[in-house]
Amino acid sequence: MAPAGSELNRELVEIKNFPSELLRLKLIGVGKILTGIYVLLFGILIALIMMPMRLAQFMKGSKK
Repeated sequence: MAPAGSELNRELVEIKNFPSELLRLKLIGVGKILTGIYVLLFGILIALIMMPMRLAQFMKGSKK
C-alpha cells in the first residue's frame, strides 16, 4: 500500500473524483437515442393528426 500523501494516492483520488470518459460517452449515447425516439414519436403524431385532413381532401376530390 502506498504511503499517505504520495503521488500514487493523489492520482487515485483524481481518478475517483471525475466521472470516466466511458460513462460520459454512454450518457451522450443514451441522450441521442432518447432524442431520436422523441423525434420519431413527434413525426408519427404529426402524421396521425394530418391524416384526417388529407383523407377529407381526398374524399372531396373524388366526389367531383
